[in-house]
Amino acid sequence: FFFGSDFFFALCRWIGSKHSGLVGIMLSWNILGGEEVLAYASDHQVTVFTSCGREVSTLQMDKEVHCMAWCRKDGRLAVGTEGQVHVYRPYSPSAASKLDNVTTFSRDVEFQLKATLDLGDAVSSEYENGADPALGPPSDGEEAAPGPAVPTCIDWNVMGDKLVVGQGLLALWEDSALRPPKRDKDAPSWRVFRSEVAKPTHEAWEKVMERRQAGPISSAAYGPDGRLCATVAEGTKEVLVWFVEVLQPKIDPTQNYDVYPEATSRFSSLTLRHPFAV
Repeated sequence: FFFGSDFFFALCRWIGSKHSGLVGIMLSWNILGGEEVLAYASDHQVTVFTSCGREVSTLQMDKEVHCMAWCRKDGRLAVGTEGQVHVYRPYSPSAASKLDNVTTFSRDVEFQLKATLDLGDAVSSEYENGADPALGPPSDGEEAAPGPAVPTCIDWNVMGDKLVVGQGLLALWEDSALRPPKRDKDAPSWRVFRSEVAKPTHEAWEKVMERRQAGPISSAAYGPDGRLCATVAEGTKEVLVWFVEVLQPKIDPTQNYDVYPEATSRFSSLTLRHPFAV
């Protein structure tokens, strides 16, 4: 969808007049239940408006908001504050269901806090090289990289089960509640498992990768299919493209396995050079 610049700036001025005195303005558009909505963040609060300027919901934070991102799949909103990322899900009390199951936009939509990601959490062992071996104490004369206190950018993958968070470090997060079960000879296939087990109502986010780059992360985005993630560090001349490399195990057909050997998943990246600092 597209709005003319006159309408956009008029809406921004109107919103600004409603919240005068606040600083650090951020705007993010989305379509929610067939309705165009705008998330407006300033200082310690996020306000969601419809495209015609009607206020839908206000989220009050304990700390200043630094970044935010909509999940295009189901309308969740990730909000980054100092040290944390908060995940809110839209909910309509009158419909008694998530908004992504509602065919039309409900006027009584609310946003409920579903999960809080602590950016200082340790990296899980889901991937063999999730933790960065170079993330030890800085060497003599090296300036310490900014810690995870202030997130600078957030993006969702297309399926809504992964988040990339840029800060002093790069961090990738996964919702482990949606992760396929470990395989053994008696376990059903993932397709059968998904058809027989309802989607979990809770969210269990884990940090699965952490990397230090040449500077603080200034931009991060998932590709359209969610398989690739591109990141840029402040002042560098390169874009790093991250992906998961899966190494299949060797199966001996003469052996009877109680548990099948699992594929090894690891993070890999390729570099896109740029002649100037990005």
